[in-house]
Amino acid sequence: MNFDTPLFFVLSLAACVSGVLHIYFEYHSARFVYIFKPLTMLCIIALAVMVPAATPNNYRLLLITGLVFSLAGDIFLMLPSERFVHGLASFLVAHLFYIAAFKFTASYDVSLYLFLPYFAVSTCIFMILRPHLGNLMLPVAVYILIISLMAWLGCERWLAGLGIYTCIGASLFMISDAVLAFNKFKLPFRSARFFVMTTYFLAQWFIAVSITGM
Repeated sequence: MNFDTPLFFVLSLAACVSGVLHIYFEYHSARFVYIFKPLTMLCIIALAVMVPAATPNNYRLLLITGLVFSLAGDIFLMLPSERFVHGLASFLVAHLFYIAAFKFTASYDVSLYLFLPYFAVSTCIFMILRPHLGNLMLPVAVYILIISLMAWLGCERWLAGLGIYTCIGASLFMISDAVLAFNKFKLPFRSARFFVMTTYFLAQWFIAVSITGM
């Protein structure tokens, strides 16, 4: 795909502007977060729906479904009561759709040895967070395992010559969630929202753009 096409440029620019405004309002006016966070994801979903694909139709469908569940997770986490478990469940389902897209829409071999670093990092993160999780210990453990599988398969897809964007997007998603978890459960810090949302929006953009076969 030619990334200079007007459609790709307009949708990507809209997602970028909306994402920047969202991060700004995270620190200055929380009520506008309710507008720009879902708007950014809607722009990314539109990108996945409308740009020409170089991947199978089922790959596009699975990724779009994952993006929609991610949008649902965003909305749950924005609610005044902060329905964290509902948001966590929505993102877990999103990762399952990403996993299905990465692995089951193309034929390639995987190496369990490559999964070991992801598993090791995930285990370290969980052990650091474990004393602070309380009743959320099991759902967080399951979520960490699933996102590590997603990141691993994103890398495997790249190594199989099927595009680097899945690897970048999946890795950024894992980084975003790690920072979010440390901020929420371990040690809150002011710049966390900037790092979480920047890596999150970039992750979803790269995953969406992987439909082009890059």
